[in-house]
Amino acid sequence: MSKRIPSGFIHQLLDRVEIVDLISQRIPLKKKGINYSACCPFHKEKTPSFSVNPQKQFFYCFGCGKHGNAITFLMDYDHLEFVECIEELASRLGLEIPYESNISQGENSAESSLANLQDQEALYKIMEAASHFFQQQLRHHPDAHQAVDYLKSRGLTGQIAKTFAIGYAPPGWDLLLKNFKESDQEALLTSGLLIKNDQGKIYDRFRHRIMFPIKDRRGRVVGFGGRVLNDEDKPKYLNSPETPIFHKGEILYGLYEARKALSDFKQTLLVEGYMDVVALHEHGLLFAMAALGTATSETHIKTLLKLSKKLIICFDGDHAGRQAAIRALNISLPFLTGQEEIKFLFLPEEDDPDSLVRREGQESFMARADQAMSLSDYLLQILKQGLNLKTLEGRSQLISTAMPYLIKLPDTHYRELLIEQIAELSLLAPIKIKRQLLSIQTSPTNPTNSPHSSQISLSDKKPSRFSMASIAPMEKVLAFLIQYPQDFPAQNQTKLPELLTQNSPEKQLYNQLLAVLQQYPQLTTGQLFEYFREDPKAPDIARLAQIDFDLEKTAVQQEVLDILKKQIQKTEELVLSALVEKSKLHELSPEEKQSVKKLLQRKI
Repeated sequence: MSKRIPSGFIHQLLDRVEIVDLISQRIPLKKKGINYSACCPFHKEKTPSFSVNPQKQFFYCFGCGKHGNAITFLMDYDHLEFVECIEELASRLGLEIPYESNISQGENSAESSLANLQDQEALYKIMEAASHFFQQQLRHHPDAHQAVDYLKSRGLTGQIAKTFAIGYAPPGWDLLLKNFKESDQEALLTSGLLIKNDQGKIYDRFRHRIMFPIKDRRGRVVGFGGRVLNDEDKPKYLNSPETPIFHKGEILYGLYEARKALSDFKQTLLVEGYMDVVALHEHGLLFAMAALGTATSETHIKTLLKLSKKLIICFDGDHAGRQAAIRALNISLPFLTGQEEIKFLFLPEEDDPDSLVRREGQESFMARADQAMSLSDYLLQILKQGLNLKTLEGRSQLISTAMPYLIKLPDTHYRELLIEQIAELSLLAPIKIKRQLLSIQTSPTNPTNSPHSSQISLSDKKPSRFSMASIAPMEKVLAFLIQYPQDFPAQNQTKLPELLTQNSPEKQLYNQLLAVLQQYPQLTTGQLFEYFREDPKAPDIARLAQIDFDLEKTAVQQEVLDILKKQIQKTEELVLSALVEKSKLHELSPEEKQSVKKLLQRKI
């Protein structure tokens, strides 16, 4: 059962939280006029360019362009996911989150949400208790010496075992079951710690295995990975199943421990297994994490790139490792803006990170990582594989093979440079590759060709402090609308005619903003930004939120209203002109004739 947080509750959080207090607990702020300033925590600088506006509940860096509200700041600074930010803010304010569940009609939504929340809390408690049970077994069970000897043979110390809360599931079918109350059975079954077979028999899932607790970002145990003591036993690794609190595609093993050990991530290292992560941490590589033996997901890549723009993906050099690397490459492409440095480190076929770091040590392992293949080089290697580029056919196949990869990349200078490299290999002009790419992207059959996938930019200006006199008329309208949404003079006006929205980013954004404010007329700037946090136009909204108005607010209101009237008048003139031209070739419909009549009357 999935859960969501009502938008009204998010409005309430952003309305009640004091962004200055929130940020000042993490970085020192100094009062500067009506705002507060500091050196930006998101890039290195000597002169403060990070500004926090307590009235708008909004922050902005004039150096790097980082911007947002309290939620955005927590996500970027504390490396939290959206729901975790909401939980953090709600806890800070002493509020209970009214989760909404996808439930059938007729059920009481509030009661169902509360029951769901209580069920999840019960699972967290049972998983934590199970983790303590497994740790105790590693210390005291008669057979635990086998597990201890195995861990020592892998070079692990007692301290690292304590850091990762490593435990031991002894032999036997029901040892865990017997050590919990009968009232805990349902939670143990739901969590996957117990299994019920077709005959109704209940028994332990994990038996005679090294136990690795899997923790979420907040350090709560959500699952387990169990490794056999004898490599000949199968399966080598046994993981918890998907549960209401455990989703493999969203969890990185070692993330909690890494965040606890490091305040700043210079780089991150993605590996495949539990033992790889533990061994790397044992050797001082505290930025290592694993994807739980499952395929790399979008969530994994997004999480890692939030921690650091430098990511090393380390897989085995065998066929399975290469296939996993290709998938990771494909998953990474949509997130490449040119600011990221993603590398692929392939190990010798007989090694994994665990064995290699134990044999060679930290310095040698990192020397290999420094020489790892860049994503672009690896992609070109994949594209060229099996092709004879000396032939026309081979070069043509190179272009065809490259297109699915290029389509996934954002339209940035990184893609431009990659296209130039492919053009050099294929002996085809870059402009022709771009035209072919554009043709595919604009095709109706292309799933990425939708209004939501297009990225528009209102301005090519770099982040800076601007005055109202330095911007275009419609940008003045947008700036006032964003900064004073409750005082905007045209909230009840009809949206600007759609004729010009396709080739006018300003008018398109105006219509979007107005639609939100017509639904929620009391939003603040910080609350308004929440609607556009993941939107490609968010940087433009942030820039416009920083424009200084040179006049009193009432004077600006009048100027904004005048601009809107002129814009609407121009739009209506174009509509009228288009209808008149059309009438010369075809008879207008009754609706079109009525539109012409109304527009002519307005002109008079």
